[in-house]
Amino acid sequence: MIKMDSKTIIVYLKYKDNESWGGRELLRREGLLLWAGNDITQFIGLNEPEWDEIVVAEYSEENAYNQALTRLKEADMLSYYKVHLVIHFPEAIIDRINKMHKALKKKNLERVPIKEVFSKEQWEAAKKAGTDHLGPTPNQMETLLQRDQNIPVVMLNYLKFRDVAIYPDDFKGKRYKSGRKAYQKYEQRDSHNNQVDIVGNYKSTIVGEDEPNWKHYVFVRYPSVKDFIGMIATKSYQASYTQRSAGLENTILLSITPYDEPY
Repeated sequence: MIKMDSKTIIVYLKYKDNESWGGRELLRREGLLLWAGNDITQFIGLNEPEWDEIVVAEYSEENAYNQALTRLKEADMLSYYKVHLVIHFPEAIIDRINKMHKALKKKNLERVPIKEVFSKEQWEAAKKAGTDHLGPTPNQMETLLQRDQNIPVVMLNYLKFRDVAIYPDDFKGKRYKSGRKAYQKYEQRDSHNNQVDIVGNYKSTIVGEDEPNWKHYVFVRYPSVKDFIGMIATKSYQASYTQRSAGLENTILLSITPYDEPY
C-alpha cells in the first residue's frame, strides 16, 4: 500500500548511446520501485524529449529520497533526466475505478477504420480550431500503427484541465461548466480491456523543465497495442471525445512497454 506521506516520483531517463539500462538499480537502492518500462513512444503532445526508460519509485524517508536523486545526478550513464514529484491515490480508490469500468455495459463496440478516425483532414481541422495538441498528429498515429501490435503497453497520461470547459458551437450533448467535470464524463465511457495501474495528482517538477502546470496523471495498462487501437476506434470512444477536448487544456500521452520482471 502506498503511503500518502511518502515521496513518490516519476523519473524519465535518457541514456548515453553506449550505456545499458540501469535506472531501476539506481532508484531501487533506497526505496520501493513501483513500476518501470521502456520502448517509449510519444502518441499525443508536443515538444516532449525522447526518453529511454520511465521509472516510478517511492521513498518513505527524506534521506532516502534525497540520496536517490543524488545517485541520478552523479550517474555517468545518463545523458539527461527529468523528475516529477507526485501524490498517488490509494490502491482502494484505483480498485474502485477499475470495478466501475468493468461494470459499465459494453455497447457501441462497432469500430470505425482507424485511419478514418484520425485522418490528416481531421487533424488539420483540429489545428484550425486550436485543439491539435490534444490528439495525435498523422506522424504519431502512423508510428503507433507500425509498432508490434501484440506487445502489452501502458499509456501514461499527463493532464491539465481547463478552468471552464469549452464546447463547439454545434455540440448537442450535455455541457459541463468545469473542464474537470467534462473530462470525468469522458472517463465514464466503456473502457473495454484496459486497467488503471496508477492514478494521482502532480505536485511539481523537481528536476528538469515543464511549461504546463500538470494537474493529474494516469497509467493505463492494455493487454496489447492492438487493444488500445481497437478502443480508440470504437463508437463509444468517439462519442465521448468531445467531452475530452472540452475538458482538457493540455495533455501528453506516452506509450510505454512495461517490464515483465519484478521491480
